[in-house]
Amino acid sequence: MLEVRELTKTFESPAGPVQVLCGLTLELEEGGGVAVLAPGGSGKSTLLQILGTLDRPTSGTVLLGGEDPFALDDEAQARFRNERVGFVFQDHCLLPQLTVMENVMVPLMIGAEDTMGPERARKLLTEVGLADKVNDRPVQLTAGEKQRAAIARALVRGPRLLLCDEPTGSLDNKTAHEVAELLEKVRQEHKLTLVVATHDPVVAAKLPRRVLLTDGRL
Repeated sequence: MLEVRELTKTFESPAGPVQVLCGLTLELEEGGGVAVLAPGGSGKSTLLQILGTLDRPTSGTVLLGGEDPFALDDEAQARFRNERVGFVFQDHCLLPQLTVMENVMVPLMIGAEDTMGPERARKLLTEVGLADKVNDRPVQLTAGEKQRAAIARALVRGPRLLLCDEPTGSLDNKTAHEVAELLEKVRQEHKLTLVVATHDPVVAAKLPRRVLLTDGRL
């Protein structure tokens, strides 16, 4: 289960403190899915960065499976993030010099050697519809295929939480809806807890639950 309690985030600016998240509370059962609908500048990226431990909250608590990642030291927190959280961004963030297969395996380079990694990566690429693209490089892929590869990469360590920040923001409508349907499919098949931040209500409708983020509050 993902539990967020009274979460706040304040940034300092020359004009004074700016509060981006204001006492935000959210509960999501294990394997649940939620779309966070929000316009640009509303704090959705900040929320996802905190949920993924890429940033720390000013106050409040975040629990994943009953564990507080912000109570861990830096090394343990990095291991927590690598093993239990997957990320998909608007920009696929694929490395252009690597093949699709190699890109998916990048998270496996951190930590102990995983002898099953190549087999798992190939299986995930088949699952997302890229079985015939494993040796291609990102430049050879369409925008939708790049995002599918990014989803496979996010899943390769077997995370329990998948965070997606505007994953369809740079795609045409048809491809965006296909990617949204794929995310919901992998949520169900992998029993993932899924949080998708989006400004597209049609994409949000693919998920079982929707919340609106405005002025730092849900």
